Amino acid sequence: MGENSQWLYCIGIPVFIICLLVVILIPLSFSDLHYYQYGFLKRKSTGAVSLDYVYGSGRHFVGPDYEFKVFQADAHFEELTNIAVFSLDKLEIQVTCRFQYFLRQSDLPLLHDTYDRFYQPVIRTSAIDAIKGAAPVFNTRQYIRSPMY
Repeated sequence: MGENSQWLYCIGIPVFIICLLVVILIPLSFSDLHYYQYGFLKRKSTGAVSLDYVYGSGRHFVGPDYEFKVFQADAHFEELTNIAVFSLDKLEIQVTCRFQYFLRQSDLPLLHDTYDRFYQPVIRTSAIDAIKGAAPVFNTRQYIRSPMY
């Protein structure tokens, strides 16, 4: 009886510890992305981001040391108010503009390499430049008579 209980302790305790670790680590290995999110794998211990694959919405088995660096997958809404532009007849007018844009999942690694998560000011300034470049095509009366929606 003494040898059997000794074998039980030698085998039973490590098996119990391994089972306990599996029960704890498997639920910690899942990470979620909502339907309105894209994500890159980010290692919790080092902070390194893997740009190899862009994950879409769902529950993903990524491991206990990983989490997602999240990007917005649905529409981004921007409003630019009181932009001073020159019309065709060289008068300065104030223009307000609203637009929306989406991030492309295929272009997300390049966006992350270039701007990380600070891309919104770049898009706003690019939009302002585009508006200022297109504004001199119309004269002041066209802006007043037919507002563009």
